[in-house]
Amino acid sequence: MVGDTVNGTGALVFRATAVGRDTVLAQIIRMVEEAQGAKLPIQDLVNCITLWFVPAVMGVATMTFLTWLLVGSNPALSFALVAAVVVLIIMCPRAMGFAAPM
Repeated sequence: MVGDTVNGTGALVFRATAVGRDTVLAQIIRMVEEAQGAKLPIQDLVNCITLWFVPAVMGVATMTFLTWLLVGSNPALSFALVAAVVVLIIMCPRAMGFAAPM
């Protein structure tokens, strides 16, 4: 056995001071559930910013793609795809940070 204790010669006597909902673990679980369900005051501002930020990022990525596709050097499609993906990689983690403050 690893990390166990064996009581081979006597009896174990204990007193439960709390059971069920009154235990510390039950209180911790209840507090975590309340915290997850609560809406932060700043959440409305974050939602408003996200509502405009994500479409703006998609628009910038699309414009970057089209610009590189039309005026980029050969192979224009490859450069356009790389440039658009770079815009998304740089900007989208920020959008996800706004969208998921938890």
